[in-house]
Amino acid sequence: MNNLFMLKVTPPFRLDLTVRALRRRESNLIDQWDGVYYQRVLIVFNKPILICVSQENKKSSSITVTTHRDILEVEKKHIKIVLKEILGLNFNADNFYALALKDKHLKLVVEEWKGLKPPKFPSLFESLCNAVACQQLSLNVGIELLNRLTEHYGKKVTINKKNHFAFPTPMDISKCKPNDLQKLGFSLNKSMTLINIANLLKENESNIYKKLSKQKDEQVITFLRHIKGIGRWSCEYVLLRGFRRLHVFPGDDVGGQNNLQKLMKMNKKLDYELVSKIIHPWDPFAGFVYFHLLLSNVKIKDK
Repeated sequence: MNNLFMLKVTPPFRLDLTVRALRRRESNLIDQWDGVYYQRVLIVFNKPILICVSQENKKSSSITVTTHRDILEVEKKHIKIVLKEILGLNFNADNFYALALKDKHLKLVVEEWKGLKPPKFPSLFESLCNAVACQQLSLNVGIELLNRLTEHYGKKVTINKKNHFAFPTPMDISKCKPNDLQKLGFSLNKSMTLINIANLLKENESNIYKKLSKQKDEQVITFLRHIKGIGRWSCEYVLLRGFRRLHVFPGDDVGGQNNLQKLMKMNKKLDYELVSKIIHPWDPFAGFVYFHLLLSNVKIKDK
């Protein structure tokens, strides 16, 4: 057993940029970043393990991973798989860069953020919870709600008297009553939606995710729309951040619309139809453009 290993990365890769896009806000307690180290508690075979990820330099083609305790080989294998998913370590962006270099709007943006990989939430449940929490609220408020949910119901690892929390599992939230989540700041409707999602996924999340992963966007959307409280924006958000379908740009995303409006230097406010028209030439990478534009508005503490 050991608690340190390396992971190869498809270059170019920058851990700092990728974690920025994953976290969205400095206040995020689930995915932590201090300017050098990325930390997150993963649930590995029902046990919480704190992982710490670093990159020697911005051109390094590998990352170093440490865990808060010695781990078995089977645990290491699981952590490698999850980290590759969260950070998009094996994603090859060559075709995207080739497209961007030919586009006057994208060229400078992509050059500024070169090395960004498209991040992904590690589970369907976490993807849906993020979508629900951020519906019709500012991102700051949505992240705060997710922090509270995690601190109250996530499994805990304590290191040097500091608590680190894993994102709750469907089983954790399925035991809640709507009033429990309302006390954290969620509306009654959102509380009921989160509990319904938890009950839907608590026994079979992995198989449901695998099945949906093989389906077309329309089929996934049909499945998700059957969940009360999940609309078009939430579906597209989950397709991008939960399934890494990089052709999907959440057209109703207010932040995405604003970022796109700035990029295109347009005075007119954008709507879903206009967003669809603008992003059409960027297919199949409109969602990756979304992540690049997001970085322009994300504040982070760098060292």
